[in-house]
Amino acid sequence: MKLINNIKSFFGVKELVVTPNKKNALQWFNQSITTNENFDVIKQMQTGWSEICLAKRQNLVANQDYYVANYDKVSSTYQEIKTENWLKNLLDNPSVSFDFDIKQIIGLATRYVDLTGNAYLWFRRSGNGVKLNLPVEIILLPTREVTLQLGTDKSNSYYEVTLNNIFLKIPYDEVCHIKTFRVPLSSDNSLYFYQGASNFAEPLRLDLYSDYLIREYANTELVRQGMPSLVYKSDNVIDGIVLEQLRLAMVSMYGKYAPKIISAELGNSLEPLQTTATFLSSNTTLYKDSLSTDIAQRVCSAYGVPYKLITNDIPFANFNEALKMFYTQTIDPLTADNIGQINQYLKTLDETVSIQFNPFEYINVVESKLIIDTLLMADAVTKDEVREWANYDIMTNEQTNDIEDANTNQADKNQADKIVKLEDDKTKSIIDEVRYRFNKQLEKL
Repeated sequence: MKLINNIKSFFGVKELVVTPNKKNALQWFNQSITTNENFDVIKQMQTGWSEICLAKRQNLVANQDYYVANYDKVSSTYQEIKTENWLKNLLDNPSVSFDFDIKQIIGLATRYVDLTGNAYLWFRRSGNGVKLNLPVEIILLPTREVTLQLGTDKSNSYYEVTLNNIFLKIPYDEVCHIKTFRVPLSSDNSLYFYQGASNFAEPLRLDLYSDYLIREYANTELVRQGMPSLVYKSDNVIDGIVLEQLRLAMVSMYGKYAPKIISAELGNSLEPLQTTATFLSSNTTLYKDSLSTDIAQRVCSAYGVPYKLITNDIPFANFNEALKMFYTQTIDPLTADNIGQINQYLKTLDETVSIQFNPFEYINVVESKLIIDTLLMADAVTKDEVREWANYDIMTNEQTNDIEDANTNQADKNQADKIVKLEDDKTKSIIDEVRYRFNKQLEKL
């Protein structure tokens, strides 16, 4: 009985009364975990490596250099609007109902598109029965709560959403729907051309599920403090009531990680069993390094985020080049796609304005300096052009004259100092000559 009490003490179970003179019993503490059969890939995308990549994409797109512009047909370029303009005012203060700026709205819209393939921007211009010509605010609607009610045409189509416990019917022409355009998952999807689907949910499902299982198993080992599976054999059986009390004690201690307990007949000893966890722990390359790293790299690759950029494993000398590649291949195209769909909607309101952004610009300082030095040596550029390239103010004629005068004064000062030095040297030479002759006269006396 002392052995039984030791076992119960080991597992933190209160001492139980064992009824003697019954059948033998086997208790099996099964080291398996209970997985979630209703695996939600969208929720899992917001954990681990996937969440790191989503956050990186969201933050960098949000912090692009946006501005309002109109298209100049003569130069075929977009010219920034710096004067009073309805769209510029709207972007400066986009939210009346909620305290968000335009960068936060664009960033979260990007997150919605990554997760679900859809983002809904409500350019609200209706309220209190009045329909305005231009929007008064921009509200990002929660994607999973938005339903498109499609009529025979756009005039009798609308969006339904519950916002702040208020049910809303939003006119079709007030919603900018940013969406992906992908092959439908099923041929019976009637809204295929009207709704997007995540570019990542299905491609990453298996990797995300594997990552989920790895982390759940690791959590199980930590929560149970490495408790192994055990076979307990005793001449005295633990009856069903005591067995149920032991099971409840395990659930109370370990929650969903509680080991399963199975009762049966057997002999008399205590034996640890080889477990999957023990096998994986002895093969760290398989369990930690190889499998986990492979999953992380595939997840980062799918999102277009350099794995080594996330792990800060890029040499400082190569960091800017890696960042340039990241922006060129991922962030700038993603920004252009989302902003392009917003501009497509803005055309229905005002064809003369649009939202633009300045793509990431990487400047190789060493290479640029070499080019500038070469151009200066060949008199191909002026000093003002060099100052402009270096983001310095171009000097006025008065400033230039002041510098030239200062240089002249410095040259005159240098010349004067040189003359004084020469005069001092000459005087010193005469004095030395007189002293020499005087000493010679003394020697003759």
